[in-house]
Amino acid sequence: GSNETENKKSNNTTNVFKPGMDVTKKSLTPNVLVGEQTLFLITVTNTGDVALGNVFVEEDMPNGLIYDSFTGDKWSKNGNVFNYNGVLAPGQSASFTIAFNTSMEGKFINCVVAGSDKTENKTTENTTNVVEPKVDVQKITITPLVLVGDQAEFEIIVTNTGKVALHNVILEETSYEGLIYDSFTDNGLWTHSVVNGKNVWTLNKVLNVNENVNLFVKFNTVTVGNFTNIVTVSSDETKDKTAKNTTIVYNNTEPVPEQDPSKNPDINIEKIALHKLLVIGSQAVFEIIVTNTGDAVLHDVCVSEDSFNGLVYDSWYDNTGLWTKNSDLTWTMNSPLYLGEIASFYVVFNTTKTGEFTNIVSVDSNETDKKSANDTVEVIKPDFAVEKIAINRSVLVGEQAMFEIIVQNLGQVDLNNVVVREDSFDGLVYDSFLDYTGLWTKNSDLSWSLNVPLAVGEYAGFFVVFNTTKTGNFVNVVVADSTEIPNKRANDTVEVLNADLEVQKITINKTVYVGEKVMFEIVVHNAGKVILNGVTIHENSFDGLVYDSFIDQYNLWTKNSDLSWTLNTPLYAGEYLSLFVVFNTNKVGTFTNVVSASSDKTQEKSANNVTTVIDKPIPEEPTPVVPEEPTPVVPEEPTPVEEKPTNVTNEAPVKNNNTSVPESPQKGSSDVLPATGNPLVMVLLALLAVGIGVLRRRD
Repeated sequence: GSNETENKKSNNTTNVFKPGMDVTKKSLTPNVLVGEQTLFLITVTNTGDVALGNVFVEEDMPNGLIYDSFTGDKWSKNGNVFNYNGVLAPGQSASFTIAFNTSMEGKFINCVVAGSDKTENKTTENTTNVVEPKVDVQKITITPLVLVGDQAEFEIIVTNTGKVALHNVILEETSYEGLIYDSFTDNGLWTHSVVNGKNVWTLNKVLNVNENVNLFVKFNTVTVGNFTNIVTVSSDETKDKTAKNTTIVYNNTEPVPEQDPSKNPDINIEKIALHKLLVIGSQAVFEIIVTNTGDAVLHDVCVSEDSFNGLVYDSWYDNTGLWTKNSDLTWTMNSPLYLGEIASFYVVFNTTKTGEFTNIVSVDSNETDKKSANDTVEVIKPDFAVEKIAINRSVLVGEQAMFEIIVQNLGQVDLNNVVVREDSFDGLVYDSFLDYTGLWTKNSDLSWSLNVPLAVGEYAGFFVVFNTTKTGNFVNVVVADSTEIPNKRANDTVEVLNADLEVQKITINKTVYVGEKVMFEIVVHNAGKVILNGVTIHENSFDGLVYDSFIDQYNLWTKNSDLSWTLNTPLYAGEYLSLFVVFNTNKVGTFTNVVSASSDKTQEKSANNVTTVIDKPIPEEPTPVVPEEPTPVVPEEPTPVEEKPTNVTNEAPVKNNNTSVPESPQKGSSDVLPATGNPLVMVLLALLAVGIGVLRRRD
């Protein structure tokens, strides 16, 4: 503005933009084997409002991972820094993939830092787990000393000693010179075939970590001598590994210890837990393997169970027939243990508590000192929780009640064959179920089976829908079980409520005159147990009456365009609310006024009341009272009184000479006045005169 002008205004707008960036690193191969490559996908995203230039990513390459290569459009590498050769527009992302070779076991954290010319540096990381698969194979001679023509039997034991499951495990009888293959004991785990003239067995399952499997193979003997049998095991994840054992085939005379030239006896014992991780209540099985590692035949070989704290001995079994159990927990070999010979049996224990338990065993013979071995098993307790959660704890009759059923593995072992069944649902009628995971299958009854094992710490759930047909509190009970754990129960309660609305119409003035106003009070009552919304009153019928107005003392009602009113607030359970409606009257008669009420949860209900309209009466004119003519009273003539002589002492008699008789009144004249005044006053005066006379007589 100025001295000569008015003020004027102007404006403009400034846009303030904020730069932003995000970086992610995703491991495309989170679990790899030693020697394999691990891949990471690195993505940079512009999360701001302005374009970003000089975008870079710096790799912090950890020990154990060796950089190999990268792929990505518009990216270049300079040392450990990768540069984006372009401008990153708002909302745009740029990615590249980087490959590392693995050289050792372990968990390796790979970290990257990203930045640009307009943003601060951002950091992210990811982890790769590098594991080394391992396998072990043993070949045990069941019959180390056989007569030529008899059969020699071997037990082959394959154990997964690594940290990753093994696939396509194959056993091959590589060399058995002097022995002729005969057969194997089919335990259902192996499939036999002949490849390139060699007997091969393929395991029909995945060999899990710490798991072992065995195979018994029989050979015929045709030649005398010491024959070494070699077996080879392989898998998709491991290289070939071999084991061997020796069988002595003799003719006619069995070798005796005195014929052995060596005098350096030695023995070895192993105790192998077939399953190192056990569920409480299951059995722990240990294989005890005794090997003659010296140069002399061993006699009276004896194995003793020395310590098995936390485990309870159950039984033993021997597939070779070489052992005899003594009265205590010791076992004696029935024959000598020849050079290089291996003899084994199995001991079974029950598990009654959780923890890590070490089982110690020892062996001695006439020729050797005692030697010990041990192995440890971990006993864990499977546990899971089942929850049943009512999604809608209160529903109206006729509505559906929905429950979510959740099973969680709280234990330390995967759960198999998880089944959930509806045990009790009185008052509810089953309708359907919803499974958004695709993991559950409904059985022929009201039960559902989980299609996959439930891993440790994992949840699995689905929804069950019921119809409601009556009111009340209904408890829904569900039961879940698995192979490892018996039934567990859970429940939740749903309350099925009945919505009810009552309406009354009360006539304030039941009888009125034509032209006067009549007033009605309309009362609504929530007689149910749920909140009612949208309560509306309708004037349905009011013949003979003309609507005038309504009275709402608390401003709770809104009049609609027709003769209806809607409540502005919820009507709570048990609550009463009312309003007054006023009508004009224009004719005589008895008129019924009908009103109805409804809500969002109830049907329409009606009520009525009656008003009588009458004519107003016309008042009558008063009739004048004419007084009657009074009748004149004629006095009677007095009766003459006869005089009697009187004796008077000292007095002279008096003589009355003026005695006269009153004359009769003349007709036509009267001294009596007409009756005037109030007759009631006259009556009162008469009564008063009588009373005075009485008083006088009493005097």
